[in-house]
Amino acid sequence: MKIALGEIATYINGYAFKPEDRGKHGLPIIRIQDLTGNSYDLAYYDGKYPEKIEMVDCKLKLDN
Repeated sequence: MKIALGEIATYINGYAFKPEDRGKHGLPIIRIQDLTGNSYDLAYYDGKYPEKIEMVDCKLKLDN
């Protein structure tokens, strides 16, 4: 089954991770452009962040 992510989830724009924040350990950073198919760049963040940007109990499978 295919469904547009925007139909079942809310995109939250505005939290900017600085290039130096991106690393190889911590929580995965999921960027809007990773979800829209424009690019994919796996990175992780190991620091403090606003609670509203955390995905909780999420099972996400992306496929082209």
